[in-house]
Amino acid sequence: MIDWVTRNKEWLFNGAGVVLLSSIAALIIRGRMRARNRTRIKQLQGSGNDSTNIQAAGDIRGVTIVSGTSYSEIRAIAKDVFESNFYKLSAIAAQTAKQRANELLDSYLAKLSEQTPSALKS
Repeated sequence: MIDWVTRNKEWLFNGAGVVLLSSIAALIIRGRMRARNRTRIKQLQGSGNDSTNIQAAGDIRGVTIVSGTSYSEIRAIAKDVFESNFYKLSAIAAQTAKQRANELLDSYLAKLSEQTPSALKS
């Protein structure tokens, strides 16, 4: 190849040779670019307010698209939260109610003994 370049250097490096070699290089590069662009997937997607957009390309077998929690899942979660807190909160509520009832009864009996001491003797 070096021999060919030295024998044809005048033709190769004058205007016609440069144009010819540049054109061949451009055709090769353009062909590769077109081949590469054919394998690319071009996607456009538009959306509006309060919309859910899902876009996929290529081999999507085995892919699951989850767009939110279902009603039954939300119901199960709420039930779990309620059940895990119900017994604890009901015990606290019972204790608070008992404490307040005792305070109310003590206050009532104290006032009653002040106003009519004879009412407590019977």
